Amino acid sequence: MKKTVIAVCSLVLTVLALCTVLSVQVERLMTAEINVVRASKAGIRDAVTGEEREYADTLPQAALLGDEGGDYVLALEKTDGVWGEEHTVRRLPVTLIEAMDGNRFASEALAYHPNGFALYPSHPLQDGETVQVRGN
Repeated sequence: MKKTVIAVCSLVLTVLALCTVLSVQVERLMTAEINVVRASKAGIRDAVTGEEREYADTLPQAALLGDEGGDYVLALEKTDGVWGEEHTVRRLPVTLIEAMDGNRFASEALAYHPNGFALYPSHPLQDGETVQVRGN
């Protein structure tokens, strides 16, 4: 009888361990994947005046999102999660200063986010959503 109880308990513990591992894998598969881009310095020549302007805070145009609330980017944050470090995105409203040559834009306060910004998410993201960084 004692051996049967030990065998059943061992089986239950093994099944629980397998379910835990499986649930972590399912969660990872359901987490949105993103590329990360960091703000950089860029210059542009004004087509009318020929004047060269340089901006410290620029991002690719693909990082700029917008809705009825205005223009925004998704800033990447590192947080402590249940299984260690996690990445989440935070909606950061931006004031568009200038669109540059069709593939970059300038805005204020982009350089203050050292973890970068979400680019090409695998699906639309919500503020505070946990994401998986491609290549990690």
